Amino acid sequence: MASGRSTDSPERVPKFGKGFSEPQLGFESSHGRQPGTLQSLAIERKKKNGALLAQLGLPPESAATALEAAKKALLEHIPHSEKDSIMQWELFDRANLDSLGETTVKKALQQLLSAERIQRIGKGIKGNPFLYWKG
Repeated sequence: MASGRSTDSPERVPKFGKGFSEPQLGFESSHGRQPGTLQSLAIERKKKNGALLAQLGLPPESAATALEAAKKALLEHIPHSEKDSIMQWELFDRANLDSLGETTVKKALQQLLSAERIQRIGKGIKGNPFLYWKG
């Protein structure tokens, strides 16, 4: 025992590596959970939503406004006959609702279907997709 340590217990190495006194919380990056990142993303999304709602002539007072804007845009761009019916992605593309988010737009479409303001045919599978029109 020349080193003066017991061979019974292994050398203790700090969990986070030698030389670190506190845990490191991730990689250094300009993305992710840096201070202000989530807030700046939320602000940017709010600006985009506000611009879209203004373009559609709707006031930005409530969260439900985005859903109503999506419904309005879908109704404006959906074909009026079964023979002209289109797939979901085509309808979303025509309505140009990218800034509202896919979840909001799909929810709007589902609510329009439930209220029977639009119609759908097909099975929703490859070779027989859902097709939408205003009936």
